[in-house]
Amino acid sequence: MRRLPKLLAILFMGGYCLSSLIALFWVTYTSFKTNPEFFASTWSLPTELRWSNYAYAWDNAEIGRYFFNTAYITALATSGTLLASAMAAYVLSRVTFRFSRFTFYLFLSAMMVPPMLYLFPLFVQMRHMHLTNSHFGLIVLYIATGLPFSIFVLTGFFRTLPTEMEEAALIDGASPWRTFWTIALPLAKPGLIAVSIIKCINYWNEFF
Repeated sequence: MRRLPKLLAILFMGGYCLSSLIALFWVTYTSFKTNPEFFASTWSLPTELRWSNYAYAWDNAEIGRYFFNTAYITALATSGTLLASAMAAYVLSRVTFRFSRFTFYLFLSAMMVPPMLYLFPLFVQMRHMHLTNSHFGLIVLYIATGLPFSIFVLTGFFRTLPTEMEEAALIDGASPWRTFWTIALPLAKPGLIAVSIIKCINYWNEFF
């Protein structure tokens, strides 16, 4: 009886992985079909591998331009989110000031607001700032909306790091800025990688 939950979990995960692989295989071989072949038989294999379908989609459907736009917008938005959230999280986890707890909960509360609630006023504000229909406006929007979650995760991660190395650096004459870049950030590399993966996937799926 003790092995039954484990067996059910293995069967469930195996079935889920198998269904994902089947869907991926279907999408792959369907991409080599012509339109008449696809509509004639959805599940049949293509008569030949037509690599020209990819060239046509890349050139005529402008998939290449869409891909590169998504790639550099995702890269810049992820980098900006990591930089801003890491600095804010480090201050919130290491410096105690009058409204430090309030500031942290203010960022945390932004995660509880549904995006549809501020969608229209955000559009009006960005239109007044002439940021609509531009890559720069999209990058700024992604960074702003990605900060609450990133600050929440990185603040908790910085709080788990020991402070002895930072204190030793300060005693040796290092400035807080240098301590952050040379001591805190390398130690927080696992948290930064986790946040970057999550936000990169979010930004990529949102735009592409």
